[in-house]
Amino acid sequence: MKTSKILISSILLMHLIGCSKQFHVAKLIPGRSSIDDAIHRLGEPVQASIDNPSHQKLIWNDITVQAREDIITVVQRKPASYEEKLQFWRQHYKGSPQKFSKVENTAQAGEHLWQLNLPNEHINIIYDESRDLVTKVMYYDVR
Repeated sequence: MKTSKILISSILLMHLIGCSKQFHVAKLIPGRSSIDDAIHRLGEPVQASIDNPSHQKLIWNDITVQAREDIITVVQRKPASYEEKLQFWRQHYKGSPQKFSKVENTAQAGEHLWQLNLPNEHINIIYDESRDLVTKVMYYDVR
């Protein structure tokens, strides 16, 4: 009985940690948030290239942030488990304009990628047809 309580507590703790990371990513708003905001919310990046002020990039394990002049322009993340199917995005934003197009030059690499662009929401979804999975969710700033 005690072992099951510890196991359940551990699972809940891991779930909360995962949810809190999604919460912190959601608070990074392209066009408004800065690189300092990203570091404050997500911790030190695994990799960073910030030498060029017009093209800065920070990488965490499953999150990539691109910035220009220290202001975030793109936040890219892996989808949450419930977001991995394309149908989720189609249904969730069914009232918004949607543009679905093939990502060129991916078939040679064995990938068959498609992009679902939700221009009113400033979101791009990358979908791998060969695996039937959404592989990236990108939030961007339009300027």
